[in-house]
Amino acid sequence: MKFSDNLTDDRERGYILSAAFFSFCAAQGLDKQAVIEMASSHYDQFTGDNGSSLFKRL
Repeated sequence: MKFSDNLTDDRERGYILSAAFFSFCAAQGLDKQAVIEMASSHYDQFTGDNGSSLFKRL
């Protein structure tokens, strides 16, 4: 995957943050089902289009 020079695309930042999040969960010993439920329950908080997206505020 080729990223832009300044990671200006929200999708690029999302890929990196998602990978870091899943890596952190694995390091903490969370089981797969707990991570799936957490991501399913809170996905919209990170990716919503209403301006409150955590990815857009980074």
